[in-house]
Amino acid sequence: MGNSSTVSELKAVMSIKRFRQDLARNLVKLEEVESKIKHLNNKAIDYASQSGDAASVATWKSKFVKINDTIEAIKQILKDAKSKIEINDRSDNAGMWIEFDALMVQLETDLEDLPRIVVDVLPKTESDEWQKEMRDSEGVFLPMVVAYANACRVELLMLEKCSAQELKQINEFIQLKTPSDFSDEEADKYELDYKSAVAEFLHEFDEEKNLWDRFLDILAGGTHQLPSEHVMLERWLVGDKRDL
Repeated sequence: MGNSSTVSELKAVMSIKRFRQDLARNLVKLEEVESKIKHLNNKAIDYASQSGDAASVATWKSKFVKINDTIEAIKQILKDAKSKIEINDRSDNAGMWIEFDALMVQLETDLEDLPRIVVDVLPKTESDEWQKEMRDSEGVFLPMVVAYANACRVELLMLEKCSAQELKQINEFIQLKTPSDFSDEEADKYELDYKSAVAEFLHEFDEEKNLWDRFLDILAGGTHQLPSEHVMLERWLVGDKRDL
């Protein structure tokens, strides 16, 4: 296993650990950023309604309602996933994630359309300010949604694919044998610790020596991204916008 792949694997395992440490807070943080996006749009729409073209403002309002509905549907899936994790629900979740992926594509498409509408209804200064604030908010919100969803996917896949005893073994490893966190500068040091811990795990559970490989397969499957999600998740994993 090469250096870069091992560090990426460790970062992915650490993302699951951080997610578990504060499951509820992560969802609250998502909702806080979502509220800011709604506030920015409502404030700008109110301003535009005073002097903007009525038809363009109506188009903006219609698009905004659609975006809100999509975000609410995405949030509901994440809440359902959280509930399933908390009650150890082992049922199949493939359909839920198919719906989630489709909603994410729709959300990103609709968000990309907004600036073209805003240019027609806001003065340039207000339009420029709105676009900057929205880019900043979306740049936090979308990676957080992707990261939260992918952590949920892994957790639910583990419930589906592993026995209670196997989950116990893996969970003990993650809690006891991985660092609480690390910087990029510390990655090499923790890579050595991680490799040693994995070797110890494989030796201790020799009778189930494929367990760790199966976990890594689940991790890879759970962190599958749509093409549009890849850059957002990668930035989150390396810490550019790691709020979760």
